[in-house]
Amino acid sequence: HNHRKVLATGVSVYEYSGGLSYHGKSLVIDDELAVIGSYNLDLRSTYLDTELMLSIQSPELVKELRENMENLHKDCRIIHPDGTKTVPSHVVIAQVPKWKEAAWYVMGWVMKPFRFLM
Repeated sequence: HNHRKVLATGVSVYEYSGGLSYHGKSLVIDDELAVIGSYNLDLRSTYLDTELMLSIQSPELVKELRENMENLHKDCRIIHPDGTKTVPSHVVIAQVPKWKEAAWYVMGWVMKPFRFLM
């Protein structure tokens, strides 16, 4: 993950843990620009995947998006600059079985040479 690189820019990163699987990303810049979409902050999303982001210059939309995001923060993991995460006490994170973690790790290495073909 690129959490440390992203956090080094001074932004705050929250991971939603409210029980739903959601690929969307949202961010606000100052009080004027809302950015919403599925784009991951990595080279794969830039050059290979069909990810996208929509930028909207609208103080009114930024205000509404910021309010919604702040409401969701109560169910989010907070990612700290050192890479550690704080999980709110009321949020229960399901444990992934060790065999599944191992399978993800192995498949990550197996698929690495083929990433750019997909």
